[in-house]
Amino acid sequence: MRYDPGLVLLSVLLAALGGHVGFGFALSSRSASGGRRRVLLAAAAGALGLGIWTMHFLGMLAADLPSGVGYAVLPTLLSFLLCVLVVGVAVFFTAGMPPTGAHLALAALAMGLGIATMHYLGMSALRGVFCAGHDPLLVGASIAVGVVVSAGALLPFARPQTRLPLAPSAALFGIAVAGLHYTAMAGLEIDLAALCAAATDELVLGEPELAIVVALLGFVVAGGFLLYLLPDAPAAVAAALPGSGLGLDGAGGPAPSAADAGGRPEPRPDPPAPLRVPVRGFEGVRLLDPSEILWLRAEAHYTRVIDGRREGLCDWSISEAEARLEGSGFFRCHRCHLVRLDRVRALRRAGKGGVVLLEGEPAREVPVSRGRLAELERRLGLRAAG
Repeated sequence: MRYDPGLVLLSVLLAALGGHVGFGFALSSRSASGGRRRVLLAAAAGALGLGIWTMHFLGMLAADLPSGVGYAVLPTLLSFLLCVLVVGVAVFFTAGMPPTGAHLALAALAMGLGIATMHYLGMSALRGVFCAGHDPLLVGASIAVGVVVSAGALLPFARPQTRLPLAPSAALFGIAVAGLHYTAMAGLEIDLAALCAAATDELVLGEPELAIVVALLGFVVAGGFLLYLLPDAPAAVAAALPGSGLGLDGAGGPAPSAADAGGRPEPRPDPPAPLRVPVRGFEGVRLLDPSEILWLRAEAHYTRVIDGRREGLCDWSISEAEARLEGSGFFRCHRCHLVRLDRVRALRRAGKGGVVLLEGEPAREVPVSRGRLAELERRLGLRAAG
């Protein structure tokens, strides 16, 4: 079967964009709770399902099918709804449950079956003066492709102590969806001498109408991706909180008072408020004592703060965080990582650098660069000073 190469590439791109947004929502749900967490999990399933659906039908428009092809509305709609439901199971196993190998395998299986459900239910919507069938061997091969590549896309979720690389996961998700689709299409058998899927009493979309629907939903996927990439506004509110110790000048304490105009002795200034780290999350801005923090990780112009139970973003860069937290027991073991030394449980060599294990279950692994390894060993008392 021949395809329009441009539409094929666009179909894979739309699936990857939907995957990026969906995985982003799933990742954010890990630091949320209650109703917000459920909303984020549902949004992740919806974004992934939309990416699968738009990829499938754009791929169908790219195929050189017989003239007069139409798509029954009911199975077309059901293909999307069931896909979101099954993919939602995969999202739950990856982001809503402890990251174990068994949960990863179940998530990959659910996601592969979700993609397959969407594809073959969508294919059942095909209407025209022909009979369509599928090669059983390629049906099995397509599902295997979807499950295996989905496992690769979901694999970073099995290591929650590291930042999920959304771009590779999204690309693998796009490959999983497209791989299943085009493998299955290779097994499509069309018999122009038979009439198996004609019905005069059902609502059918022609290819022009389907193209309009796919184009509109494609804009939704692309728009959601662009909105997801927009940076958050700085949390200026945190700097204005009374008693936070974060003045507008960023000095970390109140400005000294001016001398009294009457020549009386200048009143003793209030002691500076203790340093707090402003961390933004779905519940608002939390002000954490440095002793509560396990690890800080650079994330673009922000810093992700991990306290062992929850994560959030701080508006400080990693270099600013290092300067502000000087003397608070933190060590910059890597250009992107600050760890609290009294929370280090183990240190091991890894390649030319090392890895520290921080407290928690499971233990958090943080890389140590080669140039900072010796100093870290000295700080931990594993190497003599000098």
